[in-house]
Amino acid sequence: MPNIAIIRRQNESGCLLEVLEYHDEEYTVTAREVIMTADELDKKTASEELVCIGPPRQEPTEQVLRQVATAVRRYIDVRYDGDTAGTCIEASELIKSVATRLGIPGMSVIEGWCRWDDDCYGSDRPYDPHTWAECRLPDSPVPYYVDVTADQFNYGMAPENEFPEVIVTRDRPSAMRYEEPDED
Repeated sequence: MPNIAIIRRQNESGCLLEVLEYHDEEYTVTAREVIMTADELDKKTASEELVCIGPPRQEPTEQVLRQVATAVRRYIDVRYDGDTAGTCIEASELIKSVATRLGIPGMSVIEGWCRWDDDCYGSDRPYDPHTWAECRLPDSPVPYYVDVTADQFNYGMAPENEFPEVIVTRDRPSAMRYEEPDED
């Protein structure tokens, strides 16, 4: 069974982000789908970046969702040298694209808010816009919250509320809000 890779290439027409199927360690391309174009990506590097995430078209499970999220986080870490600030939209769109390619139905990108514990952190208000992915798997009546960039807000969170690098859970963290929070 083939695996999936996320690869970023620079060519004469710009950057492309591709989902490739490959076999073994030779990375023989059997199918290619461009999921983001040069307009959606900056031209930061001309290097190829590869992240492997397991076989395509699996039964939609939390484990597959976690594989996708982990692979996207590794990709974002490589692409932005470990700095996730400002990458939430790109990461969430990529999670949605790859998860959908793997057969996980109903992926959504959610534009919401992160409310900090420390009111002095960040901007002139105690919250910032944030984007994450959600989906409903067959085993869950509530959506799964999938986020690989929430840790960008850890500077404004109490130590017990800091976010891990990869979050896949049925319980959306209380700091993450669908509606713009009150300032008090």
